[in-house]
Amino acid sequence: MYNPFITTDIKMLDLSSLQQALKPYIQGRKVLVMGSKRAVADAGLSGLSAAFYHNIPSNPDVRDVAACLLSLTCAKFDVVVAVGGGSALDMGKAVACMQTRLLDADAVRTFIKNPDYSKVIDVIAIPTTAGTGSDVTQWATVWDGQRRQKLSLDHPCLLPRASLLVPELTASMPPLLTLSTGLDALCQAFEAFWAAEREPVSQEMAVHAVELVRDNLPLVLNGYQSGRKGMMMAAAFAGFAFARTRTNICHTISYPLTLDYGMIHGLACAVTLAPVAAFNHEKLPEISRLFKLFGGPISFETWLYEIADPIQPLRLQKLGVPRGDLQKIAQDAMIMGRMDKNCREVTSADLLGILYKAY
Repeated sequence: MYNPFITTDIKMLDLSSLQQALKPYIQGRKVLVMGSKRAVADAGLSGLSAAFYHNIPSNPDVRDVAACLLSLTCAKFDVVVAVGGGSALDMGKAVACMQTRLLDADAVRTFIKNPDYSKVIDVIAIPTTAGTGSDVTQWATVWDGQRRQKLSLDHPCLLPRASLLVPELTASMPPLLTLSTGLDALCQAFEAFWAAEREPVSQEMAVHAVELVRDNLPLVLNGYQSGRKGMMMAAAFAGFAFARTRTNICHTISYPLTLDYGMIHGLACAVTLAPVAAFNHEKLPEISRLFKLFGGPISFETWLYEIADPIQPLRLQKLGVPRGDLQKIAQDAMIMGRMDKNCREVTSADLLGILYKAY
């Protein structure tokens, strides 16, 4: 039986054609638009005949999902249009699963751990950042700050029905968010390339994503809007790649960094990328193919740190992590994520060594 690589309709659009492209997915249907007021307005969707939900926090928590569901008062929608970065898209997916339920935070936790995907409605993703990959993957992250957990919804039905890519919508990102989301895409590509479940197709897409980030992230950080389309393509190709393999070591280390220090996601992943790449290279020499895109392993590290330094240096010390916390971070990371998805077995001692190198 033929299995398509991805079922999401992906369209690259100008802002002026967004509403027309959206119309076939929402016409005659009861629509919920989720996104900040600014994101929805920038996309030109404020006038849609739809219900709107604007309270989209960064790194949505189980309590945020519960508050959204309560505000909807069991209204039944046919489609969610999620406009924004990864947080808006993840919130949209969560609501698409639970929309007819009035759940408190405990019930949201229970649902995520024992999900029922039988009534998931369509999600139309309109990303306004370039990096998370949520618009082309089947996962949604919901945090549980009270219990210090990162929870995930995970099912093919959570693949958005469509991803409408409008590079103009990323132009308002401040430099820190541009850097963070771009480095998130870079980490996803590296992790897909060396993943335990890597395959030739996913590796080729990962390589292309890395090339696109290398060529376009410096452009957008220096104010050249011509790089915006390339960064959206980089995010899409990185998403395609890690959709096949899942993320692994860098993302796993990022979870306690985000939970305990409020570290922005892309930086929390990228801060260990160079030492993790060196660690995995000992097991998988073909990682040199990625290094060569930058001129070699030393040149890659130089590129990575130099692109971040003017905005936010990629060092744990500079990101507010006390040196005495590194052992606890290593221990927490071992139990929180997907170390088994890495190409090389990882111990807590390995993680501690990586964290010291990233300090």
